[in-house]
Amino acid sequence: MFRLPAFFFCTALLMLLGLNLKPGAAVREEARELLNQRCTVCHNLGRVEAADKDRRQWEAAIEKMIGFGARVSVDEKEVLVEYLSGK
Repeated sequence: MFRLPAFFFCTALLMLLGLNLKPGAAVREEARELLNQRCTVCHNLGRVEAADKDRRQWEAAIEKMIGFGARVSVDEKEVLVEYLSGK
């Protein structure tokens, strides 16, 4: 009796807080789509995905691209760094 309302309350709270509980494959697909939207303006996807960089190097590379005019928000940068450094 109490569990069902508590479940709905917790679910609503998580949604309000903006927490995203997507399965890993969906998150990776979303990150890949973001990569396709933001990076292929200047690069082909194969070049970006073939680059062998660690997290720090991806952060620096994306910052450099932002300096060149890439339109990437702080949140998008984090998603891209996480995706690219974990591939």
